[in-house]
Amino acid sequence: MAGATSDRKLTNILLTLAARLEVFDARLANTEVVLDYLVVDIARILDESTAGRKASEELSKRWELAQQEFQQLLERAQSGDQEAGDRAAELEATVPDEIERRRDDLRRQLIELVKPIIAAIAQNKGSALVLRADQTLAYNPQAEITDQVLKELERS
Repeated sequence: MAGATSDRKLTNILLTLAARLEVFDARLANTEVVLDYLVVDIARILDESTAGRKASEELSKRWELAQQEFQQLLERAQSGDQEAGDRAAELEATVPDEIERRRDDLRRQLIELVKPIIAAIAQNKGSALVLRADQTLAYNPQAEITDQVLKELERS
């Protein structure tokens, strides 16, 4: 008998909670969502903007040139050219770091280029906070301003 009473109490609590959630859900449906933050996807800006694509092409060309030079040096080293072997080893050790540093520099330059654009959009929308999408666990898709940033970046 005690078990049936506690089951009824639990059922009543759950029904009350469900009814309150329905009322809350109905209230939310009739309210305008006010966003006090915005979100920008920097990776998309790097990938999709003209400046980002140019930077990527520059890095790809540098990598290809380094690979070609490495192959040539490797062939010479296999023919007994010790100096070519040393230079190939040096290239193998330094080029990845060089390209990584250049990639970081280009990324920083692009971010500096979009900061004023992001600030202007935030000001126009009345938002004091802009988050990076890659550093945010979840956000309202209405807060996303990446398309606007890309559009403005291409205009400038």
